[in-house]
Amino acid sequence: MENSLKSKFRRHKIATFTTVFCMLMAGWWFSIFIRGLTDSIENEVFTSVYFVVALWGGIAGLVVSKRWGGYKSILGRAIGAFALGLLGQAFGQIVFNFYLIVLKVDTPYPSIADIGFFSTGLFYGYGAIQLMKVAGANFSLRNYKGKAIAIIIPILWAVFSYWFFFRGYQFDWSQPLATILDLISPIIDAAYVSLAILAYLLSRKWLGGFMRWPILFLLVAIISEAVADFHFLYQASRDTWYAAGTNDFLFLITFTLMALALLQLGSSFNKINEG
Repeated sequence: MENSLKSKFRRHKIATFTTVFCMLMAGWWFSIFIRGLTDSIENEVFTSVYFVVALWGGIAGLVVSKRWGGYKSILGRAIGAFALGLLGQAFGQIVFNFYLIVLKVDTPYPSIADIGFFSTGLFYGYGAIQLMKVAGANFSLRNYKGKAIAIIIPILWAVFSYWFFFRGYQFDWSQPLATILDLISPIIDAAYVSLAILAYLLSRKWLGGFMRWPILFLLVAIISEAVADFHFLYQASRDTWYAAGTNDFLFLITFTLMALALLQLGSSFNKINEG
């Protein structure tokens, strides 16, 4: 009981710190935006700081995963996968900032940073599949409604992405890897978003509906990640991205939501055990 209270107190402190940090960084970002700064040292400092929420959120998620059984349990693997996805973003941001701030050069594309960024979609997709297994996907997807959702959602997402993102896109096959990554990014996003939506639909009655809201919170975080990724690709393709711009703000919100979602799953573990 004492250990449970200590663990709950630690998660509460981390969640509070994460929320306060996000609010302070958001206030700072609005200040930068209102002043119209696009190429100042303040922009670079903001970009080099805000991503740390992804780092500690990912570490906290791994701790939560361990409490749910880690790799030995399906739910532990799911939470661990989402935590690793968040850490992948942190790794990508660290490398990205190294090029931008230390080397003072534009980050090449693709680069080592993209290993972290693209791993996020793979980890999120794997995590969503594990959640579906826990919630009984094998049974639910036998009906036509489940199959329709599984097919329609990714198709609609991918079609919208290609229609919006590739309007005016210049295919440069002299850089085949960059072009291929651009082409598969919407597919990866469509896949993990649709899997996450399915996981939520299947989890509504899991444990008497107890896990519905934690999974919904996780779903919102996953969708926000896809939106931030799409926004980055759109800005990068049109050369409108800059440090501490709207894309960095979206990622700040995304990292915060995912960190809080993982912490909420940790709180759910305690409530189930206490119940």
